[in-house]
Amino acid sequence: MLDRDGRPGCAWGPGFLSDPRAAKRVAEAMLKSPAFSGGWQHKLEAPVIDPLDALDALAEMMVQVTGPTGLWRKTMPEAWFGCKDAPDSPPCRRVTAMAQDLHKADTLHQEVTRVTRSGSGQWLQHNKSRLLDYLATYGPAEPSLSGVEATPYYRSKLTDVVP
Repeated sequence: MLDRDGRPGCAWGPGFLSDPRAAKRVAEAMLKSPAFSGGWQHKLEAPVIDPLDALDALAEMMVQVTGPTGLWRKTMPEAWFGCKDAPDSPPCRRVTAMAQDLHKADTLHQEVTRVTRSGSGQWLQHNKSRLLDYLATYGPAEPSLSGVEATPYYRSKLTDVVP
């Protein structure tokens, strides 16, 4: 890709985008969960994706999916499993035990939110596989119990304790 002056690089500045395919792959993975892409959809579908836009969209999605008020920590345990009323039920005990895994997701979220514009392309390229693993593991296609049940994380952690 050439910048505005015809030099190799990116139109937005030196080092901005190391490999446009990294941002595209992450954007495509996020678009598989359209309910979570929300206002970012038009930017994630663009021919050239700003790496910082991809990371900002991912950070918002992470809050909705694995954040303290997200599907895995609030909606599923409270609304779907009734953990407020039955915290000692097998599914609720398992959800409590999953806290360490979700803490790793929090750590990744914190890393994503600290990336600067100037380093976004390189960071995204270097961490693409981690981000794609996160999306494939935790990211449901839709914000519903059936969407969550279809994730690899649910199948590996909860199918044996949920009737």
